[in-house]
Amino acid sequence: YRKVRYEGFFDKDHPHNEYDLSLKHKSTVTFPKGEVLEGPLEGGIYRCTYPNGDILECKSFTTPGRGLAYPQANGKGVYRFADGGMLYGRWDYGRHYDEDFEYTAPDGSKWIWRYENDKLISKAPCEE
Repeated sequence: YRKVRYEGFFDKDHPHNEYDLSLKHKSTVTFPKGEVLEGPLEGGIYRCTYPNGDILECKSFTTPGRGLAYPQANGKGVYRFADGGMLYGRWDYGRHYDEDFEYTAPDGSKWIWRYENDKLISKAPCEE
């Protein structure tokens, strides 16, 4: 895909001609907007680092194929905000899966962030 830099080994047999990072070799994909996807790392985790310093670690990512110029997370993962906050949940092709995500703020407080159609619709403190 134009303006996407691939380094490493990739599996081209994924449906829809998309490229998945190989499970056998560490590889890196750099995207046009500056996202850097690397993996697999220890434990089979993939890490996407965003230009603003945020990091998303997830079990699976789909990388550009037909017109995709951004990494798409799949499955359970943790989004680490540059400010120290962390969001735990499940992604489906780069979208927040329609469910509650657990957010831990930099001060340690815990919240439930609810998503619907990939849009944040509410934030509520966790009840202990």
